[in-house]
Amino acid sequence: NRHAVFAAPDYDDSHWRELKLPDWFNGQSLQLFDGNFWLRKSVVLTPGQASQSAILWLGNRSDVTHVWVNGVAID
Repeated sequence: NRHAVFAAPDYDDSHWRELKLPDWFNGQSLQLFDGNFWLRKSVVLTPGQASQSAILWLGNRSDVTHVWVNGVAID
């Protein structure tokens, strides 16, 4: 993906708008938005948590979703 630069763990997203998640986008000035966008979420794990398996639940999505964890694309 040509936009994978946004998936890099060290990408500076400080200029990005913050959204309340999980929540509906309608109440966050995105109700008329139709297009692609990126969301980033930082999660801090203890070493014990990081050594365990995890499930990433992304809720309801439409169209195509591409997901990266620590800069690595996952299915």
